[in-house]
Amino acid sequence: MTTDPRPDPVSSLDEDPLLGPLRDLPVRDLEADRAEAIRRRAQLALARSARFADRPWLGSLARVYRLGLEPAFVLAVVFVYLAWALFTVSDLLTLPPVR
Repeated sequence: MTTDPRPDPVSSLDEDPLLGPLRDLPVRDLEADRAEAIRRRAQLALARSARFADRPWLGSLARVYRLGLEPAFVLAVVFVYLAWALFTVSDLLTLPPVR
């Protein structure tokens, strides 16, 4: 008969030093739809972190894209569009009058 080397999750939660202060926080009742939205966002964040668990470099790459490359790309597209719009208006305003 072998013993399971893993600790009992319930007893380890009772002894966790971080969860003690969390239990002392006041509880606030939420509406059902708001609680469901929070639960969905938490599940999405958990799934996203679990997706990159076996390849941490992929999670770092996704973070670099999300926080750096994507905003830079959007900024570049906006700048090109704004430059095009300003040059077009400038050309339209400097046309000779039609006779």
